Amino acid sequence: MSQTSEQFVETLVERWRLMGNQAYRGGNLRKAEEYYTSGLNCASSHGALRSCLGAVVLCYSDRALTRMSLGRMREAIEDCMKASTIDPKFLKVEVTSGSCYLALGEIDDAGKCFMKCF
Repeated sequence: MSQTSEQFVETLVERWRLMGNQAYRGGNLRKAEEYYTSGLNCASSHGALRSCLGAVVLCYSDRALTRMSLGRMREAIEDCMKASTIDPKFLKVEVTSGSCYLALGEIDDAGKCFMKCF
């Protein structure tokens, strides 16, 4: 994939994410989740996951928050783990994971997530 096409895919992923953010702010959580998923699918279908890691991490993080808001904690945790695997220094997903674990009553796992932030 050329640099230009990689940049194009990254731009598309970011657009999907921004549309997801707008839907989220508007309270349309299911549509937001669709948009974030479309962004992730766009990156993977073009083989561009490596070239637009920042946008992909943000899509996973934003989709995790959306899924958390929808009460789907396990799916949110999965998204957080994917984002953390890509960028271990992006600690926002550790806070989100910890909050999900707390909501599930899994205090030990929540504590492990929060401790990564220190």
